[in-house]
Amino acid sequence: MNCNSNTSPLIKEGQDSSCNLGCEPKDIQIVCRDIVIPSGQSVLAIQGDINSSYRYFLLPKVTAYGDDITDGIISVIVKRADNQTFEHIIQDVEKKEHYIKFKWELDKDDTEVPGILQVMIKVVKKSEDEEISFVWQTFSANFTIEKSI
Repeated sequence: MNCNSNTSPLIKEGQDSSCNLGCEPKDIQIVCRDIVIPSGQSVLAIQGDINSSYRYFLLPKVTAYGDDITDGIISVIVKRADNQTFEHIIQDVEKKEHYIKFKWELDKDDTEVPGILQVMIKVVKKSEDEEISFVWQTFSANFTIEKSI
């Protein structure tokens, strides 16, 4: 069973069958164009607290449309409950055989307002003759920033 029971499992490194044993509790797999947040992981942080607030995302190296995004520029775009939007460019990624893993750490802007935090992941890959942009969005659930007491 994979760690995100409501998403399709990734292919484990070095195997041809689908499985995802041993993945970390804060890994979120990206499937097609949706980010499906596993139950129990929707509360992301407390308002103003960013000390331990992060999530790992696992992106497939090849999109549902067959585009290889291995060398693309990855950014996390967040929209707070007050409709303010912030974009975070991801600098460090870990490239595996079938997927790309990266860590998104919240900053002060992300947790300033309590409420629902909508998340999008965007990958832009440029070549000499074209630019490919691929976006995944939160679906079924959104992250929550709980009000501080």
